[in-house]
This record gives sequence, C-alpha cells and structure tokens, in this order.
Amino acid sequence: MPTFSSPVTYAVGAAPTSIAVGHFNQDGLPDLAVASNTSVKVSILLSTAGGAFIAGTDVPLTDASGGAIPNIGDQLTVADLNADGHDDLVVSELFILQTALGDGAGHFAAPITASPFFPNFAVVGDVNGDGRTDILTSDNGTDRLEFYFQASDGSFSVSNAVQVGHGPGPLAEGDFNGDGKPDLVVGILDDQTVQVALRGNGAGQFTLASTTALGGAPNALAIADLNGDGRLDLVVTESDVNKVGVLLGDGTGHFTLAAQYLVGHDPEDVKLADVDGDGRTDILTANTADGTVSVLLGDGTGAFGAAQTVAVGTGPTQMVVADLDGDGRPDLAVALAGADEVAVLFNRTAAPGSGPPGAGAAPTAGADGVLQVGTGASFTAGPGDDVITGFGHDTIEAGPGNDEIIAQGGNNLLYGGAGNDFINGSSGFDAINGNQGNDIIDGGGGGNDWLLGGQGDDVITARAGDNLLHGNLGNDTLQGGTGHDTLHGGQGDDVIVGGSGNSWISGDMGNDTLTGGQGADTFHTGFGQGHDLVTDFSAAQGDRVQVDAGESWTVSQSGANTLVTLSDGTSMILQNVNAASLPSGWIFAL
Repeated sequence: MPTFSSPVTYAVGAAPTSIAVGHFNQDGLPDLAVASNTSVKVSILLSTAGGAFIAGTDVPLTDASGGAIPNIGDQLTVADLNADGHDDLVVSELFILQTALGDGAGHFAAPITASPFFPNFAVVGDVNGDGRTDILTSDNGTDRLEFYFQASDGSFSVSNAVQVGHGPGPLAEGDFNGDGKPDLVVGILDDQTVQVALRGNGAGQFTLASTTALGGAPNALAIADLNGDGRLDLVVTESDVNKVGVLLGDGTGHFTLAAQYLVGHDPEDVKLADVDGDGRTDILTANTADGTVSVLLGDGTGAFGAAQTVAVGTGPTQMVVADLDGDGRPDLAVALAGADEVAVLFNRTAAPGSGPPGAGAAPTAGADGVLQVGTGASFTAGPGDDVITGFGHDTIEAGPGNDEIIAQGGNNLLYGGAGNDFINGSSGFDAINGNQGNDIIDGGGGGNDWLLGGQGDDVITARAGDNLLHGNLGNDTLQGGTGHDTLHGGQGDDVIVGGSGNSWISGDMGNDTLTGGQGADTFHTGFGQGHDLVTDFSAAQGDRVQVDAGESWTVSQSGANTLVTLSDGTSMILQNVNAASLPSGWIFAL
C-alpha cells in the first residue's frame, strides 16, 4: 500500500468543486487553482517549494457587467491559451464557459465569457491545426460535442459540433486510433456509455466511431496505456454504483469493458499515476461520501488489485496527482467541498521491495544504498546517497550525500548530514535536524515535533500536533500544520505559513514573508529582525503583533498597509490593513 502523509489543508472558497495544477508565477514550482461555484471564484495557491503553499490573488467569476455568475466552476482546466508562455484558466459549468488569462506573476485578468450554450466539461488542444489553442466542450443542453476555435484576436466561437448520446459529461483527449491526431472520448451520463469521436482529415472534423456500454453513469474518466500494448485505455468512475470501469482499447477507437472494481462511496473523480513506484499505472478515485481516496494498484496487464483507502477530509470532489514537493513521487491535492479547503497529502512510499529487516538483521550499505533499520535502532550512515527506513523509536543519522530518511512509527531522532536530505517523521514525537545542505523536512502525521532546518535553504513542514519549527540559517520555507505551532525563521529571507491552528510566528533576522493562515495568530518582531511582511493579518480572527519587551514602536498608515516601526528601524508591514480600524490590544510587548 502506498504511504501518504497526513493532510495539510489550505482554506479556499466555499464548497470547492474543481482543482487544477499549473505554473502561475514562473518560479518553476507547481501551483494550484481551485474553483468554487458557491463563492463564485477561483482561489490561487502559490507553491513556496517543498510542497508548501501560500494564498495568491483570487479570480472572481463575473459576467460582463461585473455580476457574479451562479454555479460556475464545476470544471477547471489550465492551458496557455494565447501562446505568451503563461498558464491561463478555462472554467466551465452548465450554461457558461469562461477564460481568464494569466500574467505569469500569479495574477489573472478578468474572465471573458466564451460561450452562450450549455458547456459542462472542457478540454483544450489545437483541433484545427492552425497553431492556436482551441476549447472542446461537452454540451449537456444540446447533446453535442462543441469545438470553440480560437481566432487570431484571441476570441472563441463555436465552429463545429458532433451529435452524441443523451447527457454528455466528462471529456478526455488522446490518439485512440494511432494516426497521430487527437481524438475525443466522452462519458454519456444518461445513456451510461462512453463514446469515441475520431478526428478526420478536415480541420476540426470529427466522426463518432464507437459506443461502449457501462454499468453506471460515467462522471469522470482518465486515459493511459494500462497493459503495455501501446494503445490507449480508459478508466471511468461510475458514482451511482460506486465502481470504476476499466476499458481496454484496440487501437482503432473501440473499447471493451474488461473489468469493474468497487471503490468508495460516490466516486467523483479519477486519476492515473504510478503511486507505489513499481513502474505500473495505478488508479485513484476521490470518493465524496466517504471522505477518502481509493487506490487500486495495477499489475501492468490491465488488471488491478482491490481498493485501498486513504482518508483525505470531508467531501472530496476533484483532485490532482502531481509531484508537489519535488521528491519525484506523485502527491495528492484534493478539493474538499465539505470543509472549504484543499488537502495536500505527500507520497512517502518507500522504494519497492523495502521493508523491515528480520529479527537481528543489520542494515547494509554500499556507496548508494537502500537501508532498513529495525525497531529501536541507532544507526549512522556512511557516505553516498542513501534511502534509510526506520520502523519505530529509532535514532538515525545520515552521512555525507543526498539522503532520504523515512520514519515509520514511534518517537524518533533523525539527523541529516552533509548534502541535500529529505527527512520524514512519523506519527509520534520526532526531533529532526536537517543539518547541512538544502533539506526537505516533514514532521509526519502526528506528535509534537521539533523540526530544525540547520544550514542551507530548507523546506520544513509540520502536520498534526503542536510543533516547533526553526529554519535557522538560509532562506527557508516553513509550513505549519493543524495544531498550535511555533515557527522561527532564523537568519535569511524566509517564507513562513502558520497553518490552521493558533500559531506564533517570528521571521527573526532577514526580510521575511509571514502568513498566519487560519486561527488566532501572533506575529513577533524585535530588535534587529529586518523588514517583515504579514500577508493576512486579521484582527477579527484574533491575530496580534508581539514586540519584545523594552522596545518602543510607532504605528502608521502606508498606502493600504499598516506599518509598525521599531526604534532601531526594524519594521513589520500588515498588508491591506487599515491602522485606524484595529482594536485595542492588537499590538503588545512581552
């Protein structure tokens, strides 16, 4: 069974319905866009490295007059629509389709309405071969697939359509007949079928080629070569019967329903990825009624094992599966409609074949080794790039090299060495020191952990529990968890995010960016601590500013921001906060 971390949650719009991954600010890190058809907006979460995120600028979904559009946001797609190198957004819902162009700095222009018809789901691609990105939709009101060709001025208009069955829903694009041209597959909700439309020789011309019956209504689908024959296959969720169907392709645009597998209740989304690192494609479904993700491991022949369950939170609707923390393993980001949040779960699966050694077994190592140490072990690694797995109540010290330490339970002492290390704690108390190098530290699923970055530019993430995080040297990124955490940036220009509890946050030295998140947070500043920016100060939420005892300060308004200046020139900016509106006691000395 793949191992995932406990969820780290981020507040987004009410009842988020869809989620997509992209690169919105050109830093090379994966960002998230989350659409809410209740709040009528797209929330932007910008990555700060190591899988931590901070809130970006929301994208309101409004009509031409500026009024909110009800119920838009069921489907969200990311693509570069205008070929400027920046990711843009395509948002669809029954009755409307909108596009929002990105500027490459994490912001988006006001959405433009592209459709007066009944688009339900959308995919993008160059359909007519003119070098411009087009939009393809399933139109629930007219039972058609409709193709919005992009004109030279960037506008979209319906230029072609294919009649399909009754109630077209989810769409996917792929070459199903091996001619090198993109074809379409659509789930037909009312007919409980999937249909394939093959692209012809004409510009944007498609012909309906096949219909395959299912055992339930297909509300999500994904494509991949599941059995290694070089032909695309299909996986479909059937939420009304709590199953996924596996359909194998024959390379001509026809599919055969090969098997159906039980998953959790009300599967609303499906993704395909190799989550256990064995080189074979696995199935993941987001199960709304259960608050889970089901994982079905593939054997490489098109067959899958029984569903295994990962708890993610209340009301999962859609998810993305992508490497969010840069360790090469696919992680999960799940939209939670029942919690108004996104949950991020990091893949912590050990290499295939690793496991606890037998009684009395000693760890083995080469220049680069995969090492397992038994419960209660004390172990120091030698040089090389090692993967070290403990199995409870261990003391593990990495040697020189870029090492990975994974704790599997109990209370652990974990030390990185020289090199860029990845260190993952467990469900108990963990004391972790990254030591030298640019390290990634994850406290694991529980316990009141002590997490120290050491030297280098480190990424430190806490989970459950009341944790202590200290970046120390370098430009570090700290992410609090669900408890009441204490976060110190240390030296350097740090990015610190408090999480969902009542956090105490100090940038310490350097010019730091501080985000409290949910809860009543305390932002600390003192003598010689540089110039810090607080992005989300909310007195209504109970946030306060703490100044060291004996310091004097002044408060002023600087544009839209409140500026706190200490006697030595140290300052803290409260972004978009009106100083005149702050209540008594919002700033204090201790």
